[in-house]
Amino acid sequence: MSEGVVRYRAYSSYAFGVLAGAGVLLVSALALLVVGVVRLVTGATGAALELVVGGMLLLAACGLGLPLIRFLRLITLDRTSLRIPRSFSTVVVPTQEIAGVGMLFINGSTADQRNGISAWQVFVWQADGSRVDIPARFNVWRVVRKSGSSGQRSGSVRTLTLDLFQSTDFSALASSPAGTLASGLYKNVVDLQGPTGKLETLQLQKHPQLSVWEDMFGFWSPDGTTGHR
Repeated sequence: MSEGVVRYRAYSSYAFGVLAGAGVLLVSALALLVVGVVRLVTGATGAALELVVGGMLLLAACGLGLPLIRFLRLITLDRTSLRIPRSFSTVVVPTQEIAGVGMLFINGSTADQRNGISAWQVFVWQADGSRVDIPARFNVWRVVRKSGSSGQRSGSVRTLTLDLFQSTDFSALASSPAGTLASGLYKNVVDLQGPTGKLETLQLQKHPQLSVWEDMFGFWSPDGTTGHR
């Protein structure tokens, strides 16, 4: 990579959809509040209702949009650090301590899995083994059915999720916004660290360590390596 700062855009179709909805609510709330204030000043009727409704819409817009502001902030990488935005803060990872960049396929809630909804999540690993999530996902949507059954979902969440991992289109994953972000970040970190840096030598994305309460079914590395347990 060239000298300076490289910027990445986080991606979530769900988040952008919610942010768009929050934007509509915000515009509607401001319009009602302005009309309500004008009516109040001029003594016209209906001011109280418009102010109350406008205030409720404003609160709803803030409740929906504020937790997802991180998707509007850019992830940045330079020779010193990788900066990953949160809603009201930033996680800073020293560039020279990055020892893994890739994606994990981790089991979500039981309800989500029984509906056939799963996702690959981008992560960055530090040399001490800790990892930081990056707000970028590749969704896998598929209802798994038992052979010979008529429209019955698998009764096992583990079996369902494992099948979702095995049915992942890795070409589509690699070319997705999340996969492109992970691949670009991987390449740029290697360029900054050099061939003897911690990312090239440790490759922690290929050996993920999980907490006892996590249920991980697979990993994907930007060099094309995949695996599952």
